[in-house]
Amino acid sequence: MFDKSEFFSSDQYLRLRGKSVTQEDLVRAGENLTLEQLDLSNSNLKDEWLIHLKKSQHLNVLSLNNTTITDAGLKHLQQSIKLSILNLSETAISDAGLLHLRSLEQLNLLDLSHTQVSDDGLLYLEGLHELRILNLFETKVSDAGIIHLAKLDRLIELNLACTRITDKALHNLTEMDNLYELNLSSTDVQGIGLSYLKRLPQLRNLSLRKTKISDSALEYFRDLPDLKYLDLSHTRISDCGLEHLRGLTQLESLHLNDTQVGVQGIRNLKELSNLKTLYISNTNVSNDQIILLESMFPHCHFRPSAREVEVSMLIEKADDAVFKADWERAAQYGNRLAELLEEPDLETIEKEVENDSLSGTSAVCDLSRWITVCESRKEFEKATLYAAASIAIQKQMVIKSYLEKARVDECLKDDIECLFIDCESQAIRYFNLNKLEHSRMVMNEALELSKYFQVPLDADQQELVEEYELE
Repeated sequence: MFDKSEFFSSDQYLRLRGKSVTQEDLVRAGENLTLEQLDLSNSNLKDEWLIHLKKSQHLNVLSLNNTTITDAGLKHLQQSIKLSILNLSETAISDAGLLHLRSLEQLNLLDLSHTQVSDDGLLYLEGLHELRILNLFETKVSDAGIIHLAKLDRLIELNLACTRITDKALHNLTEMDNLYELNLSSTDVQGIGLSYLKRLPQLRNLSLRKTKISDSALEYFRDLPDLKYLDLSHTRISDCGLEHLRGLTQLESLHLNDTQVGVQGIRNLKELSNLKTLYISNTNVSNDQIILLESMFPHCHFRPSAREVEVSMLIEKADDAVFKADWERAAQYGNRLAELLEEPDLETIEKEVENDSLSGTSAVCDLSRWITVCESRKEFEKATLYAAASIAIQKQMVIKSYLEKARVDECLKDDIECLFIDCESQAIRYFNLNKLEHSRMVMNEALELSKYFQVPLDADQQELVEEYELE
């Protein structure tokens, strides 16, 4: 039995999502004559329990996704004629169950994703003229079924991703004068059907991700100048096709990830003054070219950006130098310095500490920026990894400066002091992650460096040594 004080946020809204509900819970829900919204998602709901909702004449939002209901349960919803939002995703319902929805003429949103619904079931949706949003993602729907949606002229969002449709289905969408968003991802659409989309005057968002379209299909976009969002990721398009997008002057977001486009093709888009975000991961655009493109498109944010690529490369290198090695071994680096520096020749020592690609103030600055970003996102473990790389790089800088005699004693003291501050911050991170031994270890690294280079500790640093019980 549910506790009303726990689950009701108001007399009109009841959330039992993910709870172990009982039949008595549904009885009480049905007795609440003012109930308007009921969320039973991810619960152990049974078909026969839904009969108790017949009394809830004001119910307009019902979420049953990821429950064990079947077609038999939907017959109890036939009298819930005020339902405007119904979520049946990730359930076992099939075409037979949709027969019971024909009376729900006020439905605005219907989610049938990840169900057994096929073409025959869509016949029962023909009379739902108030539908605004229909989700058929990963259903068995094909070209033959789309004809039943042709008269749903108030639809503004239609998700046909991962269905069995082809270009032929698009002809039956042409009467949807209000369609704003269309998702055709992971279908067998090849391109010729895109010619019908020019008859959708309100279309603004279109996804063709993982379809079979190629450059020739992009010619049809000349008739879609008002598009704002376009996803062409994981398709066979190349630079030749991008020329056809030059007329999309209202485009704000373009996804080209995992395609064969390069910098030459992207140059064709520089007149798209409203373009705000361009996704180009895993394309023929090199890291150096991203910097060039950012100068050409000052109003556009590239993903990845030049800065993200630079830091990503840095982290990959740091991964080779630090992360792939056991962290405990890296954390004891300071303890090994004395042994390393007792080697008989300078060449051996330099070989041990050489890592030019990671050394440098700019690398530490980049990592510091990412540490701040991660901590602001509360991604504390990731921040700790970046900080570990930063400390490792700073240690290398100190050692190399010493070996190359590049720093005077006073500067070396400043380096050790900065390292101490960073080690203290890192020790706190480990403490917050309940890694107490790591806290002591990271502080011990800084202490070993200061001992070896004979840099005396100030009062604050000495206090830290005592606090972490270091010797």
